[in-house]
Amino acid sequence: MTKKQGLHERKTIILRTFLTILLASLGFMVVRGQQVRIETKATSQISLPKNAIQRLLVQSDGKILIGHILRSKDTLIVALPGKKLIRLPYRFQAIISYDGSTIIQYGDKMMLDLPKHLDVYWINNDGKEKAEVVNHYSGDTYLDMSSDGYTAIGGTLLDKSNESTISVYSPDGIKLWETKVANNRHVAQLNVTKLGSTVVVVTTDAQKKLDKHQLDIYDGSGKLQSEIKDLGIIQRVVIVGNETKLFFQGLEYYGMIDATSGRVLWKSSRKLTMVSPYGAALSPDGKKLFLVVVQPEGKRTGTYQWKFIITDASTGQEMGSQIITGKYPATWGRIFESVNDNSITVLASDARIIITVGSEKGGSQ
Repeated sequence: MTKKQGLHERKTIILRTFLTILLASLGFMVVRGQQVRIETKATSQISLPKNAIQRLLVQSDGKILIGHILRSKDTLIVALPGKKLIRLPYRFQAIISYDGSTIIQYGDKMMLDLPKHLDVYWINNDGKEKAEVVNHYSGDTYLDMSSDGYTAIGGTLLDKSNESTISVYSPDGIKLWETKVANNRHVAQLNVTKLGSTVVVVTTDAQKKLDKHQLDIYDGSGKLQSEIKDLGIIQRVVIVGNETKLFFQGLEYYGMIDATSGRVLWKSSRKLTMVSPYGAALSPDGKKLFLVVVQPEGKRTGTYQWKFIITDASTGQEMGSQIITGKYPATWGRIFESVNDNSITVLASDARIIITVGSEKGGSQ
């Protein structure tokens, strides 16, 4: 190698190093021909009332609006955009449907911290009860509300400790159906789709709660359609896309399931932990699965680095990922303010994170 050639090679190496650092500073990661760009806007863009205890994302007329549950002395108040304040009658947990149409509260009036039974109350726009189910379910019961206000409830019956059921109620609190769970099964989680048409239940061995996890899928009449086994310990299930697909996060696997047929579309043997029970979303074209997960850091802390992952929705192959700048707490609430094929908006604490997805040359996918 001549002196001139050596000088040229050194310049080339320096230039490549500079470009690598520049791309990293702009928040780009090129993986298999795809770029992920992360932009975090000023946290002041999301105002949080001083007495807010929970943020709500509400979908109305095709738009995602931000509301809150407020605490005023011993009273809980639901504050939804464009609607009058609703003072809730009880101090325990409240759930508001994604479309903002239905409010329920549930718990044990006498035992808030260690409930012996789970009573459910449907609340109208004046903060009054319009329906209730009391003294029926025990304290280990689970519930979920669909985006349009249908409620699924599953667990042990209060007066029959050896019997568990799954039930679905209308937005007005009318029981649509109830079916018995096998005696040797314990309800550990459940999800319900629009109109109560599908209920997805995680069940375990009744005595050994970490054994024999499976997904039981019921149709709109309460008939058991599918039993899906061999998924290991199931931690979370998220209804995604047009509500016919299920993303599951497990201790040993994560993957995608077709809710209609019960077929496992794919599963990966890697481990991840979503930052929220709503930490997965499908792109509108159905091609990409977006995940927001906690970046592993060993010991648990109050705040974490979040990681954004793009996965091929049909195969589970990771297409790209990016660590989100800053640290944020995990949350029980919704985090996706908007999801498009090539842009996603995520809410993390009081920060709004804009994520754009482009081709290697910067064009759209």
